[in-house]
Order: sequence, then structure tokens, then C-alpha cells
Amino acid sequence: MVSDHIFHCIHHRLQEIKCAQQSGIFGNCSVITFGDFYQLQPMAAHYVFDQTNFTRISNLWIKNIVPYFLTTNVRQLEDPNDAALLNRLRTGEQTVQDITTLSQRISVDCSKPPFVNALRLYPTRKQCREYNNTKLNELAASNSSEVTIIEAIDSTTNNEIVPKHLVPTDDLECGGLPHTLSLVPGAGIMLLIHNDYRRSCQWSSGNN
Repeated sequence: MVSDHIFHCIHHRLQEIKCAQQSGIFGNCSVITFGDFYQLQPMAAHYVFDQTNFTRISNLWIKNIVPYFLTTNVRQLEDPNDAALLNRLRTGEQTVQDITTLSQRISVDCSKPPFVNALRLYPTRKQCREYNNTKLNELAASNSSEVTIIEAIDSTTNNEIVPKHLVPTDDLECGGLPHTLSLVPGAGIMLLIHNDYRRSCQWSSGNN
């Protein structure tokens, strides 16, 4: 959730860009905001809709934004009981039955159905890579195929090859792009990149 302070900063910056400091809210630009009011409060800041605001000036959200609430839960559309449980949980109104239901999920054996191929969350990318590699090998074995590993070629914006000693060995230090791409028929691939980096990446052909 964007804080009240950041919300006002966006307003003032748009006024400067559009030269509309005198009268134009958000520089006379049409603004569409979206989000979840049940998100955590911004760190050391106020919600955009708080009556008491950080900037000590007229609250832009309350004065100018007309909210429209989406009431259809698409994610849990086919499981209304689960949706109702989650709604009670996030407002602190969970029932004894809710706690009992959630307690049954504490000791789940993910190696047995129906959780064998369930989506998993890991605290580190290392653990995520290890699990992904395990599933890739399992998929390759089931398809009677091999894991194809493609190495990345790091280059500058002028297509000059970057020396190996200048390329970070940690994915977190190079825009989130891995040094190798592992492929197996039927496996999904997600490419991660951070806009603050100017690292281009090509892929060399061949297997490792």
C-alpha cells in the first residue's frame, strides 16, 4: 500500500511535470488507483485514506478519489468455504472451527497426494532452486528425456562480451537473471529481471 506521504509526492511531482501547480490535482492527469485495503500499513507512515495524514495538508485521497469495491472473489470462486475462512482470518474474527481447520494443515506431508505437485514457497532462492532442480530431474525421468542446460552470455549494450571476472556470481547481484537456463519438455519457465539493471543476456546453444 502506498503511504499518504508518497501519494502526495506523486501529486506534487505531476504538478511540476505538467506545470499545473496552481489548480491541477495530479497535474490534471487522470489517476486510477487499485489495491487491497487489508494490506499491511506502510512502514512509519499513514494509509492514504487516513483522516490524520503525514503531510498535514488536505488529504488527496479522501477529497478526490471515488472508490469502487470489487465484491466477487474470483480466486476462491469455487471454494466459498475457504474464501469465508480467509475473510474472517484477516479481520481477526476467526471461529474455533477455523482454527481447527488451519491446524490440520500444520503437519502436511508434501510428498504424498494431493500435495505432491502443489505450489511451494521457500524463504530463500537457494532452496527454491534446489526444489526446482529436483522437479526438473523428476520430469525428465518421467519423459525419458534429459535436462538441457543453456549458459548465459553476458554482454553490454554495445554487444561486447563482459569478462567473466566482472559478472557477479550471485543471481541477486545481476538483476535476478540466472547464469544458466535449465529446460525440460513440459516444464514452465519464468524470467526475472529488475529494471534498475542494464544487464543484457543472450543464451548460447548446446548442452552441459
